[in-house]
Amino acid sequence: MCIRTSISKKLSLILVLCFITSFLIPAGNVHAGESLTNSAIQFIKDDFMNDGMVNSDNGVGSYALYVLAEAGVAVGEWEYDGEAFPDLVCDAVEDDISKAADPSEPTLAKLLSQDLAAALALERDDLAEDLVEKLAARQTETGFDSSLFSNVPAFDLLGRLGFINEINTGQARDYILGQQNITTAANDIYSWGFVYGGDYYPDFIATAQAVRSLHYLDPDGEDDTVQEAINNALEWMENQQQADGSFVPAGGVPGMDDPLINACEAIVTLHTLNMDPDSWSSAGNSALDYLENDGRNDDGSFGAGRNIMDATAFLFAYSLVMEAEDELYIDPANPTLEVDETVQLQAKYVSGGNTTDVTADAAWSVDDDTVAAVDGGLLTALQEGQTTVTAAYNGYEASATVTVEASAASCTVSMAVVGPAGELMFKLNDFSVEASNPRGLTAWGALDASGVEYTYANWPSYGDYVDSIGGVASSGSSGWMYATNDQTIYALPDSCDIYDGDKIVWYYSAGGMGQSGPAWEEITGLTVDPFSTSISVGGSQQLKALYHSGGQTTDVTADAVWSMEDDGFASVVNGLLSGLEAGQTAAKAEYNGYQAYCDVTVTASPPGGGGGGGETGVSVHMAVVDQSGELLYGPNEFTVSKSNPWGLTVMGALDASGADYTTGTWAWGEYVNSIEGVANSGEGGWMFAVNGTPATRVAEEQEIDEGDKIIWYYATGMGEQPPAWSDLVDLQKSGGQNVVEAEAAEVISDEAVDAAIRNANNTGQVVLQADEGQESLALSREQLARISALGKPLVVKVQGMQFILSPDSLKIPVFTDAGTAAVVFKAHKLSPWAIENQVAPFESNLKLAGDIYELEVLVQQSDQTRQEVESIPGARLILPVMAGFQETAGEGRVMAYRYNETSQTWEYLGGEYDAASQSIGLDTSHFSKYALLLSTASFDDINGHWAQKIIEFMAANGYVSGMGNGMFLPDAQITRAEFVTIVTRLAGLKAQSEAQLSFTDVSADAWYREAVDIAVSNGIVLGIDDKTFAPNDPVSREQMAAIMVRLLEKQGKTLAINEDEAGQALSGITDRDSISSWARLAVAAIVQEKIMEGRDGGCFAPRDYATRAEATTVLYKVLQVLL
Repeated sequence: MCIRTSISKKLSLILVLCFITSFLIPAGNVHAGESLTNSAIQFIKDDFMNDGMVNSDNGVGSYALYVLAEAGVAVGEWEYDGEAFPDLVCDAVEDDISKAADPSEPTLAKLLSQDLAAALALERDDLAEDLVEKLAARQTETGFDSSLFSNVPAFDLLGRLGFINEINTGQARDYILGQQNITTAANDIYSWGFVYGGDYYPDFIATAQAVRSLHYLDPDGEDDTVQEAINNALEWMENQQQADGSFVPAGGVPGMDDPLINACEAIVTLHTLNMDPDSWSSAGNSALDYLENDGRNDDGSFGAGRNIMDATAFLFAYSLVMEAEDELYIDPANPTLEVDETVQLQAKYVSGGNTTDVTADAAWSVDDDTVAAVDGGLLTALQEGQTTVTAAYNGYEASATVTVEASAASCTVSMAVVGPAGELMFKLNDFSVEASNPRGLTAWGALDASGVEYTYANWPSYGDYVDSIGGVASSGSSGWMYATNDQTIYALPDSCDIYDGDKIVWYYSAGGMGQSGPAWEEITGLTVDPFSTSISVGGSQQLKALYHSGGQTTDVTADAVWSMEDDGFASVVNGLLSGLEAGQTAAKAEYNGYQAYCDVTVTASPPGGGGGGGETGVSVHMAVVDQSGELLYGPNEFTVSKSNPWGLTVMGALDASGADYTTGTWAWGEYVNSIEGVANSGEGGWMFAVNGTPATRVAEEQEIDEGDKIIWYYATGMGEQPPAWSDLVDLQKSGGQNVVEAEAAEVISDEAVDAAIRNANNTGQVVLQADEGQESLALSREQLARISALGKPLVVKVQGMQFILSPDSLKIPVFTDAGTAAVVFKAHKLSPWAIENQVAPFESNLKLAGDIYELEVLVQQSDQTRQEVESIPGARLILPVMAGFQETAGEGRVMAYRYNETSQTWEYLGGEYDAASQSIGLDTSHFSKYALLLSTASFDDINGHWAQKIIEFMAANGYVSGMGNGMFLPDAQITRAEFVTIVTRLAGLKAQSEAQLSFTDVSADAWYREAVDIAVSNGIVLGIDDKTFAPNDPVSREQMAAIMVRLLEKQGKTLAINEDEAGQALSGITDRDSISSWARLAVAAIVQEKIMEGRDGGCFAPRDYATRAEATTVLYKVLQVLL
């Protein structure tokens, strides 16, 4: 049986809303508990101990280390997974340095500057020097990166660390001043921020950092422009102060600002400018008052974000302006233990910025000695409850709240069974063993909980022992032994305690007590999950073939060879088990030279019916899907027996399905804590739906009927809706599994075909339409042959879209093959759940302008099996444009895209908009997921420009980008480096040689280096000479024409043209004699193809420099040719 005894007779609730843990933080009294400073330190330390080093704003990484060092905190002994915090930071810094010049995703300057701060704190001058060089080399007139929110923090930190003069200070000054808002009236003038949707939003943090950066650039106040910018910004900042002393910009994005972080930024700014932080106040409250009164939350976290970013900001600002006071605190501050568990507490004394461990010298006491005992800081949990432990030293006291919980009710382990010949008989990962198991939380309890068949006997002098496992019995001096975590245990298995994460191996020893078992990582073999099951006649269940090697488990269901020992009782195809006749048999899977079995019992079909099922039970369908949209189980059909511990309920179905699950307990009883190893977390957890309706009752009370479809889905909140059953069936199909519900399609009536053929004489097309609500339309081979004989196109309308097949398309062999029974046209609209979970998101500048269709053309064979038609030459699709998007579609901003399942990207296809039908048509030969997307990309300086629509389209699809600050600069000249980067991005080419090109003016770390390598090695762009590429030179129009011809030829679109044809193509160009001889044929070919046109007055202006708008337009036209 696959029912785990560890989870029998469990209760389940719809969703675990939250798990509540009480953290009682002592008040910030230096003589009675943690100060605000140490509370922040403890919060940061706890996060590191739980999650390790995360090098980001919201993780304990390089910047957190710097702040801790500034606060005088020694972190050398902080360890995660055996590695010291400083060592982890050094590794991260070195990794960031190695990626600093990565053209695809370089390390942001903000992070590099934070790494610099950490390197200085760790006295790693080598790393610091390298980081300063990297930052200086990257700096341009537009900063280090394309974002204000990376550039300004980097300038700020470089100034704070004393390295501002190592970069180009003139460029830094002009950039920062250029980003200040000096044009917008009202409350936001003189701030720094960003433009979104045409509206300006001030950012308090960026403004504070910009003020400090300008101060570092002009510390003596000699630059009047800089000082005016600083003073204006300070006035703006002060005006944003709230009555509680915090800061929230009036014109900012609602809910975006964190008042604590803004208050910290104000304090740091005023301190940097040698101003008193208390000089700014509102209603009598300063920023420092806000930190002390409202900075720390009741749970020990800080600020609105309750995260590391808040705690780090608080610690830096508060320790910057507050003098350190002597204090005593206990680490950990609020321990939670199980009964009989011990933990060593430490008493830490802080004086003069130094922290001393005084655990051995402190006087320890506990309020309730029935709950816990303490001796020299060693805390022992005695019984469930809560109490307070106190340490006293040098006149100071510190306390910690101690919570004692009951001993573990269960633990999660993995187990394997290895037979006499070293064969893997059984392996189960991460299953639960309950303390209530007859053998308890022991190695024997794990064997019992696994569901493996075993027997035991008794040694009169020693006790019970395991005599057989899986039918293999002990014999003579040979028998069953076990090991935990690769250590052979020479004790009876019911006396060997087990813990979370243990790996237990039962192995058959033919060499007596001295034989060691196989290491967990060395176990190799195949198992079938479940290893035994029961289904009814007519029922089915999906089995899994699992390959185990090197400590890893891989699902090889689709690759295994499946068979039945007796195929009269059941059949199996790709692991899908189907009951045929009552009896017993076994399913076998073979893979990579291994074989494994599942014992199968087939019972008589239940009589069915609702209201509690038939005499034996009911047959239901079930699927399990996690938060990322991945199928963990099913969709499968199986029988739930009336004798199930949970009866004919949703909980009974989960129990009968064979899916692994565990439970937990809360105030209302017990709930499903995990399914297939995915556990509840925070406010996320497992919910279920029956026949598409989310649950309104708990699982053990929700009755089930014959044919019900049950979906267990991981939800992040109570309002989350389940996926549609059809979504999960499609998902199962896309994963290569057999679909449970693959029924034969019913072909359209001959009467409907006759009517369509008659109408074709008037319309010129044979038009057939699926019934409303239907996702498919099927034609028999004979009906398709009659339509094909007319020599007219076939139009099939399904779900609002149209398949159009030309007369030639109807004659492809797969349609006319004698084995073809019918051709099915299917159009499935993806649900919101499927869009979120089954396809990659669109580019940020693209917006859905219609439904996403999953399109298929299938050939149904005489035996009812189906085969997807891979390609239909001459086919066309018509996709409807959603209401509200017709006007923009008419402007050319709505286009068709196809989803590439391999690369998980949306590929541009184009299409033509028809205003009469409000639809977009496109030619295609391949069917998959299709969507209409609206380009929303825009820039502040292209409104009304002749190339606006093309620029917006090309930007939305990632081919071109702006120049920062919402500007595209359409009439600016485009450099060779910029142009070659766009060309290679559009063409999708790769470098043709491993050899490095030797242009002296293209450095190895130049942002355009890879693009130059690709373009030159593919013969698309040439250097000025063998040694010079001239990346910063502008591109002339005739150069652009030559590059486009080479690109098209590389892509198989040869534009052959002779001298006579060139003369004719250029006859209308007034300055044709100015075209260089080497470019004449290229310009003529490009003009003839209407890829480039002349400028005003009929001149081509061959040697004038191309603008960014012209280059974008030319590339857009080339893209249309290549599609």
